[in-house]
Formats: sequence, structure tokens, C-alpha cells
Amino acid sequence: MTHATRSPEPPVRAGLFRVLAVALVGFLVGTCCLVVSREALARSAAGKLILGFSIEEAFVNSPVQNRDLAGLSNTLDAIKGLEGTFQPLVFLGCAQTDETLLFDALDLVVQKQLNFVLDTWTSGTKAPPRPAAKPVTQPYDRLHGVCKSVEQLQAIRDRYGASFAGIRIHESFAANFSTQMYHSGVNWFTKKKAIFPDGPYFLRKILDDQLGFAARNDMLVVFNDPWWYASGNKDLRKPFVGQERNERELIDAVSQYRSRVIITYGNNEPLKSWADPLAARMDSWPKLFPPQLVAEAEGIGLSNQAWLCDRISVPETSCSVDWLIKWSERAVDLGSTLIQYEPYWYFFNYPRSAGEKNDYGPWLSNPQRGAPTRNFTVMVEALRAYVRDRN
Repeated sequence: MTHATRSPEPPVRAGLFRVLAVALVGFLVGTCCLVVSREALARSAAGKLILGFSIEEAFVNSPVQNRDLAGLSNTLDAIKGLEGTFQPLVFLGCAQTDETLLFDALDLVVQKQLNFVLDTWTSGTKAPPRPAAKPVTQPYDRLHGVCKSVEQLQAIRDRYGASFAGIRIHESFAANFSTQMYHSGVNWFTKKKAIFPDGPYFLRKILDDQLGFAARNDMLVVFNDPWWYASGNKDLRKPFVGQERNERELIDAVSQYRSRVIITYGNNEPLKSWADPLAARMDSWPKLFPPQLVAEAEGIGLSNQAWLCDRISVPETSCSVDWLIKWSERAVDLGSTLIQYEPYWYFFNYPRSAGEKNDYGPWLSNPQRGAPTRNFTVMVEALRAYVRDRN
């Protein structure tokens, strides 16, 4: 990513039970919105709603890239405060050129007795390095957005154990969409030609690697995307894009590896027809997920992003927290297992992404850096009250 705009790139269950589960979930998807698997229902009865916050997205002026452990400590203390009502989870990118930056941050997360998820396959990781001469990120496979090899991820798991709780596959459908459109002669990102691989972005080999790693280590997989075949987008449904095939591959892989997958919808889907950030998808996004995928998954969830205001030409920094609150409350009503939030500077006191410009220096003298913003405080208190009233 080279700027702050973050709309997505346009871009145990066998035999009879499985048949019945698929049929039942298919009915639920078509008639209501509570679409969670048998395992998710069992876990949610005893567990708490997971709230995840991204604290690093591979920007040059991020607290991780600047080794600001004091700022990160303030942020993690705020996230730690979610315990009681919620189950907190920390999300981070993992493509840093200097790997000690990542390890210092992860050490602090573990010291705070928090668990973390790494964005291991993500559209953000595949952005070209800026400046190219000294990139701040060095992913394992930049063109396909893979931050670490399976062996590297296993080394991190061995180091941190169960604190390394999961991985996130983030906008792989969206990135594949823009890649395939580029190969058909339509380039939505004229200044980013270097980000496109020669073939498809979404590859079964990568999916197998990611889900296989998670399954072997009994880790969570968060599969997040704004783009699904059921959205009805005409370009997305063109055969050369392969969206329908990719969703079948995902269903097959989740079934094969018995992975603990939570399917999430990214509400930064660029629907220009939306009159405001509360319209259209807020009540119906679970219907986008293939019923068989929901039957195989551990649960559903929402990636709740201040980027959703892009569609009305409002920068994410000015996006009303009331909109994110309403999305959160509705996600609870829809049976969500997880709600994840970004960007980090909307919820915590950090500089907004400045692309290749590192303007973080002056923040190091600010004792309130990394502290929760009003957006975080208001949103968390509103959601805490909403969950308490429902119970």
C-alpha cells in the first residue's frame, strides 16, 4: 500500500450429517442471517465474541516499523482491557524486511498475555516496495501477497506457541479479481503494474500451504474478503476471473484440512450505489457466503473498517464511529464469532499512513502515542452495553 485509501482491489462432518448441515444452512442463508456451524454454536455458547484489532499493516510510518514499544504498550493495554466481555485478538502484518521489528512487537504482545494473528496472505503485502531501493517489507512471495514461507511460519509458531493463535487470508479474492481484470486489458491501478503476477493471484497451492499449516498446529484461520460470487458483480462473474471456481476450491480445502476457519466479510466493498455506509450489505452480508462453506467453517464474522466511508468520498479518518457501531451491533445479531477492526490509526493515537514517507519521528515525544482514540472508547463501550443487554 502506498497511500491511506484502503478500498479493496476491485478489484466434523461426514455422510448424512454433512448433507443435512449443508441443506439446513442453505435454508438459513436464504431466509435469515444466523449462519454458523455446529462447532461455532457449541463454542459461542461457552465463549465470548472475539474482537480483533489490527496494529500493523506494513506501512513505513507504523509503530512496529519504528520499534515504538512504548506506543504499542499503550495500544495493547487498551486491547487487553477488552477482556471480561470480549475475547481480544491482535492482528499484525508479517512481511517486515527487518524481522527483529516483528519479533520485538510479538514479544510485547505475549508479555501482555494476548494472542495474535498474522496476515500471512494479503493484498497489502503484495504492494510494490517504496522506496524500491530500501523496502520496509520483504515478503516471501510479493506478487502473490505471501508474507512468509510455511517453514518461516512454523518457526514463529515454535517460538510463541499457542500465543500465535491464527493466520489471516486477507482479500485474496479481491486481489485475484484485479489481477485477472488486468490480464484482460482492464487496469484499475495504473501506477501499480509491478503488483500483478503473470498468472492468477489466487492459487490452490498457496491455499493448501496456508490451511495445512494452520490445521497441523490447530490454529484459527480468518478468511476475509469483500468480494464473493453471490454479490452479483458482473465483472467478478466473468469466467476468466475464476471466482466461482476459487470459492469451490476454498470449500474443498477447508473440508480437506478440517481447518478452524472463520469466514469474514470486509465491509470496504466498493459499492458506489450505496447512499450511505449503512445501506445494502449491513443486514445481508452472510448471504454472500456459499452455504457449503458456512457448513464447513467454524463461524462467520465481519471485518469492520473505517475504509467503508470511501464509497461516499469521506476519508477513513473522518468516518463516523456511529456507522461502525451499527455495523458491529448488526454483526452480533447476525451470529458473528469475530469482529475485526482497522485501520489502527482510526482506533489508536498514531499518524495516518503516509505511503513511503516516514513521519513517525515527532510522535516518539508524545506520551499519548498508541493510546486509544475516542473512536475506540465510544465503539467499545457501545458494543459492551449492546452485548450485555442481549444477554
